[in-house]
Amino acid sequence: MISQEVEHLIIKFLSKSATAEELDRLNTWIQDLNNEDVFKEYVKTHFASALAMNNPDLKEVRSTLLKEIRSETHKKRRRFKSVFKVAAMAIVFVGLGYLIQNEWTGSDTKENIAPKIDAITLQLGNGDIKVISE
Repeated sequence: MISQEVEHLIIKFLSKSATAEELDRLNTWIQDLNNEDVFKEYVKTHFASALAMNNPDLKEVRSTLLKEIRSETHKKRRRFKSVFKVAAMAIVFVGLGYLIQNEWTGSDTKENIAPKIDAITLQLGNGDIKVISE
């Protein structure tokens, strides 16, 4: 909910009767992103009502408003598509990094590790290994 002073400033702005000082105060208020969204809603409402007052043909007003609504939904879809593109690229790069690190460079250096046996071993000259136990 906005204050009556700000609402009065928006109305003066839309009716083109605001002074420079009032425009400065309104501009300062709009700097906040939440306030910017509220201001945009007021402008859209003003546009729709001005269009309806100037053109009494309801079918034309309805089609114009539907075009506005569709363009807003297309903008949101484009924004989501760009987010999905960035996420997909990040997944591809992470996957490639994993493959490079684990598969391509690590496959030759893997060794089989045998459990340690606490026994004495003797390697003979012919290559045989004998375990010497107690």
